[in-house]
Amino acid sequence: MPALKRLWLLAALLVLPACKTTTPTSVTDTSCLAYEPIRYSRTDTEETRRQIIEHNAVWDALCKTQ
Repeated sequence: MPALKRLWLLAALLVLPACKTTTPTSVTDTSCLAYEPIRYSRTDTEETRRQIIEHNAVWDALCKTQ
């Protein structure tokens, strides 16, 4: 194998591990920090309250255990 090809192969092998992350990340982790359950008011419509209840149920399922 020519020396130049070996050099490129070595460079690729050294660079590829640098792309690997060492800590797990997920969308859930960051969204649970950024969002929280929503409270509704007496002036909200029934449709708005239904949507808020639905949002809060999803938040509970994803974030309450963290």
